[in-house]
Amino acid sequence: MNLYQMEGKEIMFKNVKWSAIVTAALYIASGALLFVYPQLSENLICDVIGIAVIVWGLIHITSYFMMDLQESLFRNDFTEGVIMVLIGILVIYQKLLFQQLVPFLLSIVIIASGIMKLQDGIDAHRIGFPNGWIYLVLASISVVFGLVIMFELIPAGQLIFKVLGAGLFYSGVTDLFSALYLSAQIKKYREKNDEVEPLNPEPVMSEPAEEAQPEIIPPVQPAMNFDPDTGEPIKKEEEQF
Repeated sequence: MNLYQMEGKEIMFKNVKWSAIVTAALYIASGALLFVYPQLSENLICDVIGIAVIVWGLIHITSYFMMDLQESLFRNDFTEGVIMVLIGILVIYQKLLFQQLVPFLLSIVIIASGIMKLQDGIDAHRIGFPNGWIYLVLASISVVFGLVIMFELIPAGQLIFKVLGAGLFYSGVTDLFSALYLSAQIKKYREKNDEVEPLNPEPVMSEPAEEAQPEIIPPVQPAMNFDPDTGEPIKKEEEQF
């Protein structure tokens, strides 16, 4: 993996982290408001839900444009963000339609938070984090909160909004813990396993080859000798004398 890809993934990782933190803060604020003031009118609750969904959508849209180009090609954050903004506007301007669905919608939000923590637990197990079971416990509590509200296992009225507030507040706090703690574990995992290749690697100098030694050719002996005085060839019979 080269340096360019590493920087792109680091930017995407930070965007996702901050998106989770802002979403958790919205859960905490909404949950505290519902728990402390369960007598709030359903119109105001619809306004709060609509604004929260719009902000959530804007976060997704902003994250999409802040991602590395190569990473954004394989994600749907822009589309998801636009859909969330439209849903938030619909909730605000069609309050009568959504007033009876408020507990059901918020229960889905709480259950979705639990499922996200379950995925965090799976990710923690995949990177070798030994305490991944903690996320399983946190996710189970969120899912139980959501199911109790969804199937109306408690009487309607102010009590159900208190339970909704408690569920949202719990989901926000645990999501915040998950975003901060798991991100630290992922960062350690990446620092341990990712190796950045140098952009301009130094060329490897090969050892010089040994110079070839010239082949020594013995002098060629003449086929016959010549008389130094006359320059005529001497026959072998004459050489013997």
